[in-house]
Amino acid sequence: MGLWDKIRQTLGGRRAEAGDVSAYWVYVRCGKCGETIRTRVDLRNDLSLQEGGEGYFTHKTLIGRKRCFNPVEVYLYFDANRQLVERVIEGGTFIDPSEYRED
Repeated sequence: MGLWDKIRQTLGGRRAEAGDVSAYWVYVRCGKCGETIRTRVDLRNDLSLQEGGEGYFTHKTLIGRKRCFNPVEVYLYFDANRQLVERVIEGGTFIDPSEYRED
């Protein structure tokens, strides 16, 4: 276990694990250059209450690392149980996790 892993463990942080129930992973492809991007949404801390209190939402602006700096806007809407009910994207497309590749 490396130094950063020990620090994360001490502070309560978690690695990207399939069993991490507090995370929702988003996988997208940039509409301009085709780069694949992923991001983690922390279901405990990244969500805001929607007007009327009927659920939650979050907005992420994703930018790739290598090919271009085109922003990909992602809007996610969750119900009161923090289950995804709708997703909207501008500047790219959602992809299956199996299509993601670290370039």
